[in-house]
Amino acid sequence: MRQRGAPFFVVLMTGALAALLLTQYIRDWDIDTEIQERLLDPRNKRAFPERKPATASTMQHEPPLVNQESLVMHTLLPQIHPTVTRFLADPTDLKLGPGVTIGALATLDTLHAGGERATPILLEEHVTIETGCQLHGPVEIHAETVIGESSYLENVKIGQRCTIEPFSVLVNVSIPDDTIVRQGAILCTPFTETRFDHAL
Repeated sequence: MRQRGAPFFVVLMTGALAALLLTQYIRDWDIDTEIQERLLDPRNKRAFPERKPATASTMQHEPPLVNQESLVMHTLLPQIHPTVTRFLADPTDLKLGPGVTIGALATLDTLHAGGERATPILLEEHVTIETGCQLHGPVEIHAETVIGESSYLENVKIGQRCTIEPFSVLVNVSIPDDTIVRQGAILCTPFTETRFDHAL
């Protein structure tokens, strides 16, 4: 009796499992059919919601309101990195124009300038001194000139809109306006007296 009942129990369990799987398959089929009908039916508004075209108002956010006066004052104030080293015989030896930027680890030295000079180091408006530059007075740099990183300047006068590329050495020279000094250039002449014709 036990041997005959065992196969019957196996058949019963197999039939129940097959019925369960068939029921789950039919349920999944109904769900998939419903989803496909909703997605493929163009009349169904929920399946295909209308997307509004992007406009300038949605793509670009309006900038926050800024006090124009404070913004102008911020751009005109000299920006001097905290790591700049200053060796000044007198605080008035350094004169900076509006918008001057002095990068990190720069050196400003007027102790060995000598003579009677009103402005041993004069940087006019929007002059940029990049990282690691050394300026040993007297130095006069006119507006919108860029001094590349790690450059060495001593007793020089540089005109407007000049570009001194990095690692340049300028000693006892005068550079005219709109001049580009290539990277690593060494321009040295015998000592000449430098006089400052401009004052801020």
